[in-house]
Amino acid sequence: MKILGIIGMILFIYEQIKSQITYKKENKQEPDIEKNILAHQQQIIELCIDLLKPNGKVLQFGFSHGFSGDKILNYNIKDLLIIEPNKYVYNKAKKWSESLEKVTVKNKTLEESMCNLKYYDTIFIDCFNINNEESNNDISKLINEKKISLITESLIINATTKKGRIVLLLSHFQNVSINTELQPYVELRNHNVREFIDFESNQESLLKILSINKI
Repeated sequence: MKILGIIGMILFIYEQIKSQITYKKENKQEPDIEKNILAHQQQIIELCIDLLKPNGKVLQFGFSHGFSGDKILNYNIKDLLIIEPNKYVYNKAKKWSESLEKVTVKNKTLEESMCNLKYYDTIFIDCFNINNEESNNDISKLINEKKISLITESLIINATTKKGRIVLLLSHFQNVSINTELQPYVELRNHNVREFIDFESNQESLLKILSINKI
């Protein structure tokens, strides 16, 4: 039993180190480029939150460098639940939230959390945390779209209040389709990032924002 415990501990430590290395590799940039990218990301994330107009109980999926949480806390909210699937990023989010009484942070995927979610007045989803691996394979794109769509529909039905609002940040190859039976009860609006923010590069044209209001 002691041997099994040691092996389990080694595997746990290995997974944590691997998570940190993977995250750092994926986010490795030259200092000036990284600073520029983060500045753009902050503007886009804050735009999403302004479109969301957080109130009451808030659910946020993806820590988004803390930009979204900082912005949400500027609004008059009751509490904020942040779900972050990446262990390394979760630790950063946990540290960020230490002195914030209104904030709870959980290290899970959104799929794992669906059964235990309560009702929220406003929800922000950074869809890069669901599946952001671009593929030219039509089947992979279809699976990704179906996954995000099912999650969104489930949140609309099972995790939002009567007049709940949801804002999703999507990459250019991610799409959301709402079941026709549900469409009469929601108002969908697609937003072009460049309508609100003037960027020097075309990178941000690859991002899309979808806002959903229950009616």
